[in-house]
Amino acid sequence: MYDTSALTEDNELTLSVRELGYRVLSPTGCTVTTAMMPNVLSLLKQRRRWQRGALENLLAHGLNRVTAPYVARQFLTYLAVLFTAFFPYTLIVALARGQYPDFFHPLWITVAGVYIFEQTVSVRTGGLKAGLVSLLIVPELLHNIFLNLIYILSYYGALFATNEVWGRIRHLSATEFDKRGNPLVKAKKPARPSLHGTHRRRHTVGARWFQGVLSTATLAVLLLALLIPLIDLQLAWSLIAVYVITGFLATLGRLVPVLTS
Repeated sequence: MYDTSALTEDNELTLSVRELGYRVLSPTGCTVTTAMMPNVLSLLKQRRRWQRGALENLLAHGLNRVTAPYVARQFLTYLAVLFTAFFPYTLIVALARGQYPDFFHPLWITVAGVYIFEQTVSVRTGGLKAGLVSLLIVPELLHNIFLNLIYILSYYGALFATNEVWGRIRHLSATEFDKRGNPLVKAKKPARPSLHGTHRRRHTVGARWFQGVLSTATLAVLLLALLIPLIDLQLAWSLIAVYVITGFLATLGRLVPVLTS
C-alpha cells in the first residue's frame, strides 16, 4: 500500500493521499515524539535519512499542486545553505582586500539581538537550562553547520541516486546504554544493505535528463557564488544584506505566534 523503496515512507504516504484529494490532519490530542539518538553518528544517519527521503519523495512525485509548497521549502533550505558558505567566503575576500565591514552597525546589532531573543523564547518550555544553553549561541551555530552538512550530503545522494543505508537502530531500553550514552548492545544490521536510488522512475531517460539539467544548474550557481565577490564585492554584500533582512523578517513572523500562545 506504499512505496517500500522510500526512505521516508510516512512522508511519501502523506504526499500520495493528498494527491488523491484527501486532507491530512493532525489531531489536537495527538502527541508525537522521536527517539533521541545515542551518539552523533546515529543522529547523522537519522537526519540524513529524513532529508534524503524528503528529496527522493519529491523527485518521485514530481512538481504538482501538492508538492509545490514542499519544493519551495526545500529551495529556501538550500538557499540558506548557500548563503551560510557565501558569507564567510565574501568576508575572506573583503579582508584580503583590506576592507573591514562594520559589524557593529545598529541594524546588524538589532538583527542579532532579535535572533538570539527568538531562539531563547522558542525553548522556554524546556526550562532555565534550555534557555541558558540557547544564549550561548555556539551550540546553535554548530547544530546549523551539522544540518548544512546533512543537507549537502542528502542533495548529492538524491541527485545522483547513490546507495543509501536506512540506518535505523533498533529500540533500546534505558538500561542498555552506558553512562556516556553509547548502546551496550549492538543494533542489528538492516535486512537490506542499501537502497539503490530508491525509485524506479529515477532510471528513466526523462529522469536522467532532469538529473543533468539540475546538476548543470547547481554547478552554475556555485560558480556564480564564487565569482561575485571577486568581481563585485559590493554586490556580494548587498545580496547578503537582502538575505539577512529577509531572515530577520521571517524571525519576527515566527515570534508572533510564540509570544501570543
